[in-house]
Amino acid sequence: MQAPERSRKRMAFIECVMIFPLLLMIPCMVQAQQQYHRQGAVAYAQAYFEKYCTDGWIFRTCSGDPVGVIGGGVMTDEDKNANPHGCDCSHFVSCAIGEPGGGLDVDHPYSPYVYGYVGVVALGGWLLSGRAELVDSVNALQPSDVIQYDRDGTGWKHSVVYVGSENICAHSISRLSEPWSNVDYSGVRFIHILTPTAIPTLSEWKRIFFTMVMLSLVLAGFIHDILKKIANSF
Repeated sequence: MQAPERSRKRMAFIECVMIFPLLLMIPCMVQAQQQYHRQGAVAYAQAYFEKYCTDGWIFRTCSGDPVGVIGGGVMTDEDKNANPHGCDCSHFVSCAIGEPGGGLDVDHPYSPYVYGYVGVVALGGWLLSGRAELVDSVNALQPSDVIQYDRDGTGWKHSVVYVGSENICAHSISRLSEPWSNVDYSGVRFIHILTPTAIPTLSEWKRIFFTMVMLSLVLAGFIHDILKKIANSF
């Protein structure tokens, strides 16, 4: 085998060996992507309980489309007290626990422009598919967890953010640190969010994959240049 060919193969082997540790970093990057900032979620819920969510939408009816508003603007009295059976409640909770607040990468299947989930059942299902667990009582919750209510025995109809000391924040109706038991209900479930979450979302995997590819390309080029200079010096 000629010397230049051996040198090229040796350089390629060394590059592979040096890039391999980056692949081992993927689990750490996944965990870092999924950290849940509980204080951020509580702060968002307390700051926006009487304001429109920061994505600039509100659900005024439970069956209609959302209405565009000024994100972060103060709600009208009508919107603060709109429909006690829940229209903007799960949207508000999604924003509080999600990227605007707590940092979870909440899906937004309704529209790429409307953050998070619209339906109470859909939000609960997303959380309970490995990202959260049901607990027996409010005493087992931590601030920034979620409570969902069955108001009349017909299914889950209302979502709120638990902010500690047995208090909640919510939209539809707007509530700031009110006792969780103030909501009329026939059934209730307490949802404790796990940190970090157990299942990365598709968007998280895409972001991690893109980052790893870019890092690998940059590092491979850098290593190649260094090894080439070393080889040329002999």
